[in-house]
Amino acid sequence: MNSTIGPAAELALRKQVERAVRPVHATQQRKLRIREELLAHLIQVFMEEQTRLRDETAALAATSERFGNPVDLTAELNRSVRAWQRFAAASENWERRLEKAVEKRKDESLTRYAMRSLAGFTVLTIGPIGLMALVCGMWWIVDGPPDSGVSFLLPRVLPLAIVSQWSILVATAYVDSLTTTGSRRWAVLFLLSAVWSLILTALSAGFWWSISQRGLNAGEVAIMGAKTWAFIAVLLVLIAFAVDYSRKSRRQREVWTLLEIDE
Repeated sequence: MNSTIGPAAELALRKQVERAVRPVHATQQRKLRIREELLAHLIQVFMEEQTRLRDETAALAATSERFGNPVDLTAELNRSVRAWQRFAAASENWERRLEKAVEKRKDESLTRYAMRSLAGFTVLTIGPIGLMALVCGMWWIVDGPPDSGVSFLLPRVLPLAIVSQWSILVATAYVDSLTTTGSRRWAVLFLLSAVWSLILTALSAGFWWSISQRGLNAGEVAIMGAKTWAFIAVLLVLIAFAVDYSRKSRRQREVWTLLEIDE
């Protein structure tokens, strides 16, 4: 369909569609479907007008007139959005804002991103724990000090939790930044899973030693390492597929969302 319409005319039609659809309170996936349906309809109208008028500029003007006021269409589309879809769209917008806060920036090195995300995770983890400690402290003043096991275990669990969450985030950013494809990409992921498994196995063994005062023997460490590697290898494969899907979805959206429509 697009092969019979010039790029300038198609761009003008896309902007006309985007003016109406961008303010709609719906999920990105639904808005993408609406955009494609409206664009297909507008191209068909444009082809009819071009056949009738024999002039592209006049055909675009006639198509725009038949399309109507984008503000009116936005209101009509919003009326068709159900309450649960509005809630899903609001949740999606919150997730995108959160993603911008934790994702790797365009020109940011992986090392700088790793340090920034580690600091962020530390603050996010310590903040709620600090609030919990304040509440518990007030309770302990009234009801007595906590069990010795709580004060013994908490400072050991906290660093492990921070590093575990941080390592998943950094691994995702690394996979997302990979430019290799094919078998070389999977070889890099295999190497990454091995390195990551060694680090987490060492941390887990140290954690176990700190709470039991007994080091694991070589066989126990090997079993732990094998299980950790199997989990991480599967996780990285899932991350790779999720990154591919996210890239594809982002490209589809950006064809529309990067359009400059304020003219």
